[in-house]
Amino acid sequence: MLTADSLATARTLLFVPGDRPDRFGKATASGADPVVLDLENAVAPAHKDDARRHVLTWLEAGHDALVRINSVGTPWYADDVAALRGQARAVMLLKAEHPGQVAAVRDSLPAESAIMPLIETAAGVLHATAICAVNAVVRPAFGHIDLAAQLGVSPDARRRWSPLEARSSWLPQPPAARRR
Repeated sequence: MLTADSLATARTLLFVPGDRPDRFGKATASGADPVVLDLENAVAPAHKDDARRHVLTWLEAGHDALVRINSVGTPWYADDVAALRGQARAVMLLKAEHPGQVAAVRDSLPAESAIMPLIETAAGVLHATAICAVNAVVRPAFGHIDLAAQLGVSPDARRRWSPLEARSSWLPQPPAARRR
């Protein structure tokens, strides 16, 4: 069972496209902790609605998964949040930039839900401590590829830029047991 504690201590994340329900069971059987059902990058825009339906069917059948939703400001974000209302127990929020964004997702989910904000923009790095202080956040994730793209540098340009400073400048570790 996916809990705040298991999400906080997860060592591997296995991403599965939300429009490939034939892979959900195989991914769960792999032993990854946890499986991430992806509604974002792994799903083409034309398949977003189908992916959302497949993920909901999986969750409604009593299975656990971390669901990666589309970021705030995309055409799919509101539909993702609305669909998961009352169903998802764990959500990964992409491009989390402000604590209010995370709180809005938290408020739409069941009370015991866990949130993993993905810090991958300059604004997200600047507000990371406040983002991680939002109740229901059990651990942050860091997206250095998107941050590098936003800053206009190659993520491999170690001499000119390293994501280490951005990654380690905030290092908040929210307690997994913290709730609303």
